[in-house]
Amino acid sequence: MIGAVDIGGTKIAVGLVDEDGRVLSRTECPTAPERGYAEALARIEDGPVLGELPKTLRVPAGEAYVGIENPRGELGHYVVSDGNKIAVRVRVRGPSFTNLAVVEDALPGSLVGDAIAIIGSTDIVVGETDR
Repeated sequence: MIGAVDIGGTKIAVGLVDEDGRVLSRTECPTAPERGYAEALARIEDGPVLGELPKTLRVPAGEAYVGIENPRGELGHYVVSDGNKIAVRVRVRGPSFTNLAVVEDALPGSLVGDAIAIIGSTDIVVGETDR
């Protein structure tokens, strides 16, 4: 462990690169933010939840990449548009695609029993890798 971060009174391990660290982060991290949910909800002002949205959204001309934090990693969306109703190109890169590449570096030299733990702790969804 390189260090720890204190989130709501819970110490979360930071900098772990082995399967124990990945498993620890999966078990510790989901429970830490729950303490802040009630406080965040109390700060939301009363009013409409969604404003009026048009039935068709036009994507401005150009290109954009947006990475969204996901429990498995970064979920990336890439859009190219010429300003019409339909985008010219849309690509989605799921986090499992990146996580699968890590396995190639982590497996050489490991035992079969360790390989099972390494693959299981990287949390890969194979169906998500071929988008």
